[in-house]
Amino acid sequence: MTITTNEYAPALPARPGFALTKRERQILSLVMQGLSNRQIADHLGLKYYTVTTHLKNIYKKVGLHKRAAVVAKVLTKTVPRGRISRNET
Repeated sequence: MTITTNEYAPALPARPGFALTKRERQILSLVMQGLSNRQIADHLGLKYYTVTTHLKNIYKKVGLHKRAAVVAKVLTKTVPRGRISRNET
């Protein structure tokens, strides 16, 4: 698996619909790349439970309770309609 972030893990850009902290955006970016909580913790040099706490805060702020649902909601907010064709997925 390729991680497309450097050791500082750049965060997703801030979006008006979500009041996420920079660290929450970093973690969400790594979640969107398919990393597990353990992999995220190792990559960012955090404790596993710190990552789970950040994810709980993300879920609360976004108003959802499942990892895939949060990713889907963020993608629909950040990708303009009509920008993804079936050939690109």
